[in-house]
Amino acid sequence: MALDGDLRERFEQHTHKLMEFQHPNILGILDLGVDLEQHLAWWVMPFVSSAFLEQRLGTRWAVSEAVRVAAEVAQALAYASQKGVLHQALYPKNILLTERGWSLVMDFGMAAFLEEAPEAAMIAYWAPERLQGTADQLTSDLHAVGIISV
Repeated sequence: MALDGDLRERFEQHTHKLMEFQHPNILGILDLGVDLEQHLAWWVMPFVSSAFLEQRLGTRWAVSEAVRVAAEVAQALAYASQKGVLHQALYPKNILLTERGWSLVMDFGMAAFLEEAPEAAMIAYWAPERLQGTADQLTSDLHAVGIISV
């Protein structure tokens, strides 16, 4: 992510807030990195043996497993919302499924820091109010859970 002074400060503040998150369905952030010469910033996250939810789409799931994954993602979103953070870009590439069967949501709030246009695949999960340009809210994130679950 390219950044200038103000964007860097907002990114660092946001990252420090996320580093405080303690939830079993949120992939934690261990540290952040900033390269001022290259105008880049990044997160350091733990390695988790997992696959993106995107890789499981189109395969058969037991109903109980699909409901559990949706519930775990919704619980992660609710926790973050209680801490004042919306995801704003939830789609199958931001959800990991671990080898132990847990769901992990990652990249909370990163949409606010991206300079480039979002992927077309990401827009397919946006709530109508977001497409109309109104402010994001928890219901916007939950809309994405519903679309993913269908």
